[in-house]
Amino acid sequence: MKHLANVTMSIRVLTLLALFSISSHAADLSREQISEYGFIDWLNQKVYATGVGIAPQVKENPTQAKSLAYRAAVVVAQRNLLEVIKGVHIDSETLVGKRIVTDDKIISKIQGIIRFSSIESSQVLEDNAVSVTLSMPLGGRMGEVLVPVIEGTGTPPALPPSRDLADRLLHLESRVTALENQLSRLNEVSVEQKSVIHLLTYLLEAWQHDTDRKARILQAGFASDEETASLRRQMNEQEKQMAAMAIHLNDLARRLADLEKGPGSEKTSPKPKTQTTTHPYTGLIVDARDTGFKPSLRPELFHQGELIYPGSYLNLPDAVRNGYVRYYDNRFHAQQSERAGALPYATKATGTYGGDRGLSIDEETSRMLKAVLQDPDNFLVQCRVVIIF
Repeated sequence: MKHLANVTMSIRVLTLLALFSISSHAADLSREQISEYGFIDWLNQKVYATGVGIAPQVKENPTQAKSLAYRAAVVVAQRNLLEVIKGVHIDSETLVGKRIVTDDKIISKIQGIIRFSSIESSQVLEDNAVSVTLSMPLGGRMGEVLVPVIEGTGTPPALPPSRDLADRLLHLESRVTALENQLSRLNEVSVEQKSVIHLLTYLLEAWQHDTDRKARILQAGFASDEETASLRRQMNEQEKQMAAMAIHLNDLARRLADLEKGPGSEKTSPKPKTQTTTHPYTGLIVDARDTGFKPSLRPELFHQGELIYPGSYLNLPDAVRNGYVRYYDNRFHAQQSERAGALPYATKATGTYGGDRGLSIDEETSRMLKAVLQDPDNFLVQCRVVIIF
């Protein structure tokens, strides 16, 4: 009995040591400790757990004893990993565990996926004990289970089939060829686009002058009420057209600058499909530092109590594959993120909302995002949202 008590005490000590080793960055906000089971790495969208196993004392073969201890440690780590996943926040109010506590089918699915978790490290400890640390991404297979739980749907969204290597190579070759053709005509294109941009700039300046003149006429009262109303409608329509033209002009200038960099310049993202758009942005970056914000699987963005993101417009396969948002702990990495794209809209959260896992945004950002949602294939639909915390 005394020996059994010593072994039990050793297990407790070793478990505490293992947990201390995997949570050495406890002060780091990117790692959220889930009780004694493990932690969530929000930057890498992974969960971690450690298990400790001890070989039965009756085994005389050291190799066999170590193997049994290793298997026991993996089983304990898998069990702890399930508890960590249950402790993941969906939003400010709900844990994954609260959604699946009575659903044995979903728990069985998660347990089945956990069997494919990665072994991060293993270590032989004293008293024939072995420590094993496992990790599991929250996207991919796990996302196929968790996203329907989050959205309250019974069936996971279907992921598009991935192309095989030959198709990908052909696609890449066509893109490279198109770029080479563009660069071969760089001088001609440069002269033409500069002339067009110069002409459009002059047109916008003249238009703005005309609009200002009409505003002075209205203020001076040199028109009847009917003429005034008509002029106001014309001015409002012109302002919309000018804004759209200014965005197009900026896009032309940016594309021209990219072409003039030549083949030795930094690689740029492939151009999006041509479409009518009211905005030039490729993603959203929200700086939530100094707000007390804590990450979750499905963080919500509000303006004056109105939910702006996420919404029913989401492409759920993108949420499965990449998550609802991508987290970073500094502005530089966020701005360089492929998730945010070449031209992200950056804003600062005005505070938290509905708890410490939701965020408030300002009026200007809210207006921009509502304009973005007018496009059917916008960056919010594709979950191209980044949060710095």
